[in-house]
Amino acid sequence: MLGKLRAVAWQNCTLLRRDQITRAVTVAVVVITLAAGLASTWSVEDRVKILFDVGYFGMQLLGSLVAIFWGSKLVSDSRQDGAIEWQLAAPLSRPEWLIGKYLGLALTQLFLATVILAIWQLGLLAFGYGLLTDAQVAVYLMMVLGWLVLSALAVTLAVLMRFALALFAGLGLWLIGLTSQSAVAALGPESSGTSQAVVRGIARVWNLQHFNLIDRVLEPRAIQPSALSDQIGYGFLLVAMMLTFASLVFRRGDVAAA
Repeated sequence: MLGKLRAVAWQNCTLLRRDQITRAVTVAVVVITLAAGLASTWSVEDRVKILFDVGYFGMQLLGSLVAIFWGSKLVSDSRQDGAIEWQLAAPLSRPEWLIGKYLGLALTQLFLATVILAIWQLGLLAFGYGLLTDAQVAVYLMMVLGWLVLSALAVTLAVLMRFALALFAGLGLWLIGLTSQSAVAALGPESSGTSQAVVRGIARVWNLQHFNLIDRVLEPRAIQPSALSDQIGYGFLLVAMMLTFASLVFRRGDVAAA
């Protein structure tokens, strides 16, 4: 099984890295880095905070959009060009094919994350901010984990619906995940019990702010993995649950037509 997953993952990783979007992401990160460096010069105080607020926001937005777009397109393209038929004709089960697709996407994202981090570090050195601290790297890695969660969401939606609908639903659920925590904080005593239960339930299950640690980017000490165990476990649990659900659905039927 591991050999089959590795073959499918590597094939998709190679195809994705050849996509023009890789170059577009590289150019976008350079622009984000330059914009963050210039924005940090607008204020005498909190220059570092402004730098990381702008830079990490841009990278978060870019990585999330790529995850949703690539995850939705990956499965739909295989259905449209007929690759799914001949790949499943081999001794490869549907869940293995789907999980292999996700692993290929995840590997490509990790490759892009490494490239983005390298460009960001070079930008910091060019603007005279030095090397990234352990806390800043930890915040970035949690951001990358959020991208992997969104990729699993996009792949799952692509199994259930057409590309356009999967893309739209992915963007909608992404926004819900970003705002669910704020929605709970905005609940007042006048809110009905049903509304409070629904909003709190959504925030408990789907809260992407767990991967946003920008407030901790200036901590002088390293953020220990044990302090992030809940967020890391939550991220991997979401990925496992979504891929399991997608595999069960895919086992019983076909992928929605692109």
